[in-house]
Amino acid sequence: MLRSWQELQRTGHRRIGLAMGENTDVISDHRYTAAYYFQQRLVPLSEQFPVLISDQWQKQLPAWFRRWRPDAIITAAREPMRLLLEMGIHVPGDLSLVHSLMPPPTPARPPSP
Repeated sequence: MLRSWQELQRTGHRRIGLAMGENTDVISDHRYTAAYYFQQRLVPLSEQFPVLISDQWQKQLPAWFRRWRPDAIITAAREPMRLLLEMGIHVPGDLSLVHSLMPPPTPARPPSP
């Protein structure tokens, strides 16, 4: 997530959003949302807005997008791309979309004796 954010900023994006499924947020132990809010503290308040955490993409993504007007979205879900295209948003063109694959959880290991 941090690399995606930094690359988007490097290429001129200023209003970077994060759209996550509820299950993905929980499975990742909230690492994506934590990293997102960590990065947001470095941008002006006018460019900050909340994460979209939803499993009801059809209903919530269009409203979130219209309200916050991101110029880039980082996601680990498939639904945002399809819905954005249905909304007439050109990816790329109108919006940059980064699909961030979530690595599988690493099991905890007991300390070596």
